[in-house]
Amino acid sequence: GRFDADVDLSFDGRQWRPDIVLQCHDVSFTYYRFPYRLSGGQGTWEYRDGKLTTQDFHAVVHGRPVVFHADLANPGENFTGMFSFQVPQPVPLDEEFLAALPARPQAIVRSLQPRCEWTATGRFERTHPTGPITRSVDIDIHRGSVQYTPFPYPLTGIHGQLRWRDDRWEV
Repeated sequence: GRFDADVDLSFDGRQWRPDIVLQCHDVSFTYYRFPYRLSGGQGTWEYRDGKLTTQDFHAVVHGRPVVFHADLANPGENFTGMFSFQVPQPVPLDEEFLAALPARPQAIVRSLQPRCEWTATGRFERTHPTGPITRSVDIDIHRGSVQYTPFPYPLTGIHGQLRWRDDRWEV
């Protein structure tokens, strides 16, 4: 992708202090735990005084926007703060999305032979560096259908919400 970077490194005699402003113009990326490629990334990421932030960083999936917000102190394994995303316009469920799922959930979802469009919001937050990460993802299903492989009777007109809360799914 393309980006501009403004980097200021200062050294106080003991420690380096980076201040970085990254202006993204057209970046593509995936998250290693859910390798679903996003493209067209635009917006600004800033790292100042040990804090990583972005407001309204936008990317695209299937021509639909994905919006990110982040306010993370000490980014890395012991971060605190929050990261959120929103997919406000319906996106078709496709092979690329299914392939990005972990093996066990992927097998379950594939057995349903789903067809749908989806929107989503998510938020990941931690208040203490060694505390648990609070995870919340809501996926809204639009114009859905399933046909479970062992019982191939089609169900259509499905609308609803899947909720993920700290490693637990709810329908």
